Amino acid sequence: MAASVSLALAIVLLMTAGSLSAFLGTLTKVAGGPVDAGDVGVVAMFSDDTVPGGDGAEGADAAGNAPGAEGADAGAADANPAALADDGPLTLEAVVEARNARFAEEAAVYGKAWEVLKTTPDAEPVGWRLDGGVPLIVPEAMVGDAFKADGALHGGQMADGSFAVMGSVVYLEDAAFDRCVADAGLNPADFRDPTEPRALGLGKAYGNNGAVYELLDVLTATGTVQALTAGLYEGEVVSGFAVAYEADGANGAGFGFVPYVFEPDGADGGMTRNLDPADVETATTPVEVVAVLDEAPELVGMYGESVQLIVPMSLAATHSLGIIDPTFRASFDAPEGRSGEVGDDLVNAAGTFFHDEAPFEVAFLAMNDYAGDVASNQTLAMVVNVFCLLFTVILALIAMANVFNTVTNGLILRRREFAVMRSVGLSNRQFRAMIVDECVAWCARGLVPGVLLSLLVSWLLWVAVSGSLSGLSFMVPWAYVALAFAMTAAAVGISVAYGMHRCKADNVVEALRMDSV
Repeated sequence: MAASVSLALAIVLLMTAGSLSAFLGTLTKVAGGPVDAGDVGVVAMFSDDTVPGGDGAEGADAAGNAPGAEGADAGAADANPAALADDGPLTLEAVVEARNARFAEEAAVYGKAWEVLKTTPDAEPVGWRLDGGVPLIVPEAMVGDAFKADGALHGGQMADGSFAVMGSVVYLEDAAFDRCVADAGLNPADFRDPTEPRALGLGKAYGNNGAVYELLDVLTATGTVQALTAGLYEGEVVSGFAVAYEADGANGAGFGFVPYVFEPDGADGGMTRNLDPADVETATTPVEVVAVLDEAPELVGMYGESVQLIVPMSLAATHSLGIIDPTFRASFDAPEGRSGEVGDDLVNAAGTFFHDEAPFEVAFLAMNDYAGDVASNQTLAMVVNVFCLLFTVILALIAMANVFNTVTNGLILRRREFAVMRSVGLSNRQFRAMIVDECVAWCARGLVPGVLLSLLVSWLLWVAVSGSLSGLSFMVPWAYVALAFAMTAAAVGISVAYGMHRCKADNVVEALRMDSV
């Protein structure tokens, strides 16, 4: 009985340690925020002051978002009607063409910057990408529960049933993109047609609603989304679109895109003026989402809390999808302990290149020490996991020793009983079968209750972690379940083998005479 209890306790602790490691790993990943591939990264973005018609709006974030309606996310940048209009009235086609040309030029400059940064000593290149915020119209059949719940922060259902979503588009270098497509079982050549933009979508995103961390379901199916790429209002290019709830909209209550223009107020700022959507002419570009990925590619990561689309870098030559000033992100590995130093060298090289070679003004240029961030964010989880695993290993060894001691002593103390059985004709095969049956019973009395109890403990642990991370799915630590079975089999097998060896080594007559004395 003592052996079964010890075995059950060891199994409970072992599987609980596995569940704790899995849940804490996810929670730490979400709480630490998105971290790029590689040890160090360079992040840069050009200023929209040099865009034809750039409003120079301050406050744009790293995703290319501009300030918009209060309480809502904002997307795509602007273009200057005076610069775009030549001899006739400004048209949406001209705005989209100018944006595409600007985007293609920036992408080419960033491509050259990547080639320069790759030559930095001790910086091993991992990959690069461009990304930016884009307003998306998503069919109802494609969106996940993140946009259907009350209080969704990044979009909601419009009056016509589709969803207005502030998403993002990632232009991933072609080689890395092709690997992602191949891993999804698709043909990379199917994504190269500039007349029919195609993308990969991420099914999940990480977020924080101010109370708990969230694992969000944002995309559940493939289909075609519409990227809102430009807008015109009385000959003026709108600065962007914000998602807002229109309680008195023309088509009834629902979410919708609110266009706005930025009105500079001196050199240090300005204000936005919302426009009536009915008075704004808009342009959209269809993007077919061919596959929905469960996990983000290493070079992409789960940025933001909304829909994220991934397209090949080659598409940047023809389509901006409404983005004018994308964020450039380049990732590198560095020798251990030198990520900060290598990062400084990289950002200095980037600054020199942009100053000497780029035809655009740099809005910001920074270095991120991902290796240092990861070490800092995961220290607590690592300490907890190591403590739990060490504690579990110690108790597992104690439990195995207890099982070994109980089984072997039980067999040795029953030598006279075994001798009597063998004296009346019990064969070695029957003897082994009897011992194996007894040991399997001991094993079952410890293994089955231990596994069941550990599942209960894992569920309680999941409930506790879910209070800080909504959307976390309950998971059974199957690797640790297998380890528990292996540990049990090893403990019982070694014990039985040793005990039977001791019993078989005894002479039947000597065993009967010794125990009768």
